[in-house]
Amino acid sequence: MSRSLKNTFMIIVISVLLISSILTIFNEINLSKDCSFSFDMKQSYSNFFPRELPNNDLDNITPTPQSNNKDTKKFNNTYSHRQYDKDNRYDRRDEFQSFNIRKENNRTISIPTVIVLLFNSIGIAITLMYLVVSRFNKYTYKKTFEDASNIAIFASCSSVIALFLVIIEVVITNVLL
Repeated sequence: MSRSLKNTFMIIVISVLLISSILTIFNEINLSKDCSFSFDMKQSYSNFFPRELPNNDLDNITPTPQSNNKDTKKFNNTYSHRQYDKDNRYDRRDEFQSFNIRKENNRTISIPTVIVLLFNSIGIAITLMYLVVSRFNKYTYKKTFEDASNIAIFASCSSVIALFLVIIEVVITNVLL
């Protein structure tokens, strides 16, 4: 394989990994916006049912006269509406509040996304450093890694570049969240 073809192939690999990282970041941003509500499982079922349900005894249905209450204004001429005192009234708002659904303001990047970004960054760093150490494929693989100093330079620079890329990607993702 010719040198220019190898260089082109490696540049394409770096580009694909960069695009993959960008798409992973945007996917994480979109997922966190879609799932912006958290659900507290510890307290959700303890208060699911209201403490006291209204009495369903049909013998106790009494027509209520028309009054100025907010509850009975809706049912002006309907006498089949039962009116309970405040202790026995079943309120649906309590049911929804007992689920403890709240909007999260402090969203963070998920661990699987960080792992994907880490692998992408390692791939970018290794490919880039191989291009640099082999002087853009001027030397063969065997000749590039014959010298121990080339191996040390390759390993240390690849690690630093990968770490730097992961930190930058995580910071960008957290800022965009």
